[in-house]
Amino acid sequence: MKHVLIPVLFVTAVTAAHAQMTKVADTGDRSFYLDAKSIEGTGNVRRVPVVEDYSTAQSNGMRSRKLTLEVDCGGVQVRAMSSTDYSESMAAGRTVGSSNAPSEWLYVGTPTGSLLPPQTPYRAIWQTVCR
Repeated sequence: MKHVLIPVLFVTAVTAAHAQMTKVADTGDRSFYLDAKSIEGTGNVRRVPVVEDYSTAQSNGMRSRKLTLEVDCGGVQVRAMSSTDYSESMAAGRTVGSSNAPSEWLYVGTPTGSLLPPQTPYRAIWQTVCR
């Protein structure tokens, strides 16, 4: 009985982990998901895990990426603090790469709302995290 229960518990845990994930952006070849309840911080700078899911495998075998994004609500910018690439959708499968080096800040608009760039997935993430 224990041998049957362990896989069932594992599948239930994986399903529950992604049950709260909401798609916040779709570019056609990539979709971005986050769980609003996982946003950390209450000031201008917040952190959130984001899953970037590709429609097809990339050259390195990556099919999805889990990022920890730092979101600057006041500065209207985002950057990746870390990322892990996976061989399957929704941050599943084997790890095919990772980085713990913060990226450069990516500006997604201006604080006044003028001269907004075209809609980008990172702008949609910023809007979700900062509202």
